Amino acid sequence: MPYDFDENKRSYRNNGEYISRRETREKIDKLTEFIKREAGRIAKRYDAGTINAAQFNVEMRELLKAGHIIASSVGRGGLERMTLADWGKVGNKIKWQYQFLDRMTRKLANGAIANTASRAKSYASAIYVSYADSYLQTNREFIESGGDNNPNGEVLCRLVTNSKEGCVECAADESLGWIPVSEMGEIGTRICGDFCLCDIEFDSV
Repeated sequence: MPYDFDENKRSYRNNGEYISRRETREKIDKLTEFIKREAGRIAKRYDAGTINAAQFNVEMRELLKAGHIIASSVGRGGLERMTLADWGKVGNKIKWQYQFLDRMTRKLANGAIANTASRAKSYASAIYVSYADSYLQTNREFIESGGDNNPNGEVLCRLVTNSKEGCVECAADESLGWIPVSEMGEIGTRICGDFCLCDIEFDSV
C-alpha cells in the first residue's frame, strides 16, 4: 500500500499522488484473492495428507488473522492509526470466524466434508467486510471531530451494490441514494452478511 494517509481526504498518497478509492478497493480485492488461493493451498495439503486437521486449523487461523488485520488497517489509514476499539472489533471478527473454522475442522476430522478447498476459500469473503467497516468508521470519526466542512451539512454517502453478491436489503439501501453517513449501516450487517461486496461512496472523497 502507499506510504502515507491524508486524514482530511481519507485517502492514501504515494509519492504525493493520491490513490483513488477504486485503486484501494482493487488492492483489497487482490488481498482477498490471495487469501483464497492460500486457503486453497492449505486445503489441498490437508487432502493430500501432508497436514492433519489440527494443522489445517492452525494454518487457516494464521491466514485469516493476517488478512483481517491488513484489511482493517488499510481502512483506518495504517496500523499506526488503529485504536484499541479497532483492535477489539477486528479481534471479535477473527474470533467469530474461528468458531466456524473450528466446526469445519471437526467435520474434516470426521470425514464429513467432501470439497475442502471450496469451503476453506469461502472464509476469505469476510476480509473485504473488515476493510469496508474500518473505512466507514474513519469517515464517521472525521465528521464527529469537526472535520466535515461541507456547507450543505453532513457528508453524504450511498451504498453501491455489487451484482455478484447483492441481496434485497442491499438493493433497498442502494435505492435510498445519498444519505448522511451517520445513517449508513455497516457492510456485512445485511442479509448477505460476510459475503457482501457492496461499496460505500462518499460525496466528499
